[in-house]
Amino acid sequence: MKKEIWIPLTRIEAFKKAFVSLAKKSVKLGVVAPKLTVSDEKKFFKIPHENRIYDSNAIVFTEVPIEKVKCHVEGDIPVLNGWKPIAKIDHQLVDPSGKHVNLVSIMRGNDSDSKVEEMGERLDALMACKPNCDHCKQQRVRNQTFLLYNEETKEEKQVGSTCVDDFLGEKSIGKMINLFDINYLLSTDYDSELRDDYSSGRRTNEFIPAELLVAIADSITRKYGFVSMPNSTPTNPSTASLIKHEFRKPGADSLKIMSDFVNNKENIFISSAKEICAWISSKKPENSYLISSLSLAKREFIDLSEFFQVAIAASWPNSMIKELENKKQSEIKLNEYFGEPKQRGKLKLRVSGLYSETETMFPYVAVTMFDDQGRQFRWKASMGSCPEINIGKTYVLTATIKEHNEYKERKQTQLTRCADFEEVEPGTAAPEFLAPKKPSRKNKVTDELSM
Repeated sequence: MKKEIWIPLTRIEAFKKAFVSLAKKSVKLGVVAPKLTVSDEKKFFKIPHENRIYDSNAIVFTEVPIEKVKCHVEGDIPVLNGWKPIAKIDHQLVDPSGKHVNLVSIMRGNDSDSKVEEMGERLDALMACKPNCDHCKQQRVRNQTFLLYNEETKEEKQVGSTCVDDFLGEKSIGKMINLFDINYLLSTDYDSELRDDYSSGRRTNEFIPAELLVAIADSITRKYGFVSMPNSTPTNPSTASLIKHEFRKPGADSLKIMSDFVNNKENIFISSAKEICAWISSKKPENSYLISSLSLAKREFIDLSEFFQVAIAASWPNSMIKELENKKQSEIKLNEYFGEPKQRGKLKLRVSGLYSETETMFPYVAVTMFDDQGRQFRWKASMGSCPEINIGKTYVLTATIKEHNEYKERKQTQLTRCADFEEVEPGTAAPEFLAPKKPSRKNKVTDELSM
């Protein structure tokens, strides 16, 4: 027997442990054990997978990439007293008329073995055959029989499990069962784990296309800002936690993104997610964060049941926003204060950051903004006074300059009493900050008298 099999990378250690255990048992029974070689060759396979993303509307994703490692198994199917096992049949009587529905396990030899192919063609007949024994020829209830083949005489016999030792010799039934246990291990369909029934209650993989998950992450980040796990609190959950919640009970925004993704419709967040995934894929593996990110981006799917994967992908939109913002500011290189304290007027500003602080006596939202010249503005708004604004959007607003300060050599203009937010296009001309003063009543009277 010489067989090539591909085992999922996540299952290879358990596979090796089970194989070694059965090989040791073979040696104890006096049978030559097969040899397993695990190669260094790895490859992604696309496996059919049906996944429920949210309760109200099942979405089907047809292919999930699973990384597997190539293994080689070598060894001969033992011949016991001239007979080679070719199939194990577990019998089940389904009605008094004598109809059987059997579970058949075919012994796998070389992939080109003609006997394996023949057994496959006879599968329907074997699944319905009666539990006869060609050795004792007694008609009685049997739960298990074995098909044996003699290569010299070309005979085939069906032998009951209780007659195997008498037919082939002492301890033959133990050798037979161990051999079929090895056969089962080598024939296991590991891909079926991706098709588990959700009603079974088992923890299952929940593979979400990376672009869809990143689109949801981008929507949440732009609306609420990014919150990492270390900075999260019970009242201010992490962005990763919000993503998982949206896939369980999606709000209107997330539901729209999911629907557009499934139906291949245009959506700004899906388009943005494609750019973000391409951006992270272009990075070099310079640290552990980028190594993990590149690995996930390569798979193209995120396992929603693995929180670490969700947390890594959730950070991509914020990382890209920060990098682009830093690049933009370095190109402008205008580091100065704006206006004078107590002045109030209109500004055109782009929102670059939102941070919520709830674990304090007076919860607030810290908003970071920039004008067209690259000057930085900061506004600390109470939770109730902050309007619904999104990162990356540009607004015209009315504000009062509170004070000027500096942080990490960056000059900041602190604002207060921000109001009248109106979203505008980035190319819109900035309004005049201080409106022209109206002439006072005293000056107006003086002018009239002098005429």
